[in-house]
Amino acid sequence: MRAWCMSAMPGALIRLSGFLCIAPSAAPCGTLPSGRVRPRLPQAREQEYTPSTCQHIETGKHVMTTHPAAKRFVTALGLGTLSGLLCLFLAAQGQPELATPGNPIFWAILTDRMLIGMVVALAGAFTRHPILGFSYRPWLRGACMGTVVSLPLAAGAMSGPAPQPFSLWTLFFATLIAGGVYGAIIDWVATQVGGEGRSLLPP
Repeated sequence: MRAWCMSAMPGALIRLSGFLCIAPSAAPCGTLPSGRVRPRLPQAREQEYTPSTCQHIETGKHVMTTHPAAKRFVTALGLGTLSGLLCLFLAAQGQPELATPGNPIFWAILTDRMLIGMVVALAGAFTRHPILGFSYRPWLRGACMGTVVSLPLAAGAMSGPAPQPFSLWTLFFATLIAGGVYGAIIDWVATQVGGEGRSLLPP
């Protein structure tokens, strides 16, 4: 019995080594003795962060500050804030109480003009009207956006007393016209700084 085990052991080891590919054999590694190809185990996923990805992450802040859309947004928002302060100054000439931060109308005027800047910045991606199809000039696009955004503020202005010698309807249309003028100026300047159309879209 012992002699049979000793004689059978070398053959068994050879067959086992050929199966595991840990010893030289006639069959290449990954091939079974019968000639069938052993299925390979799935390889580990490659590292997702390649050198180019790391470089993009490192320069992400720089890209965000130099992209045309970022330039347009910062410019339009800054001009919208300045137009809000100018609007407050003009409104305070007839009603000085409007220039105090404790008055809710103060924040209504300021945030409305800032909103004009934000809407104008986002609308810069459209160089043609999305429904009617005609081409937009920057000043025309900004004037339309400024007028539409000023509608709630103009409607709210009619709820209070109008400064003499103006009427409520005069205050209503003056608010809309001022919003259109602010929007036209903001869009024209923002287009000169950050551009418009496809240049604002991500690649």
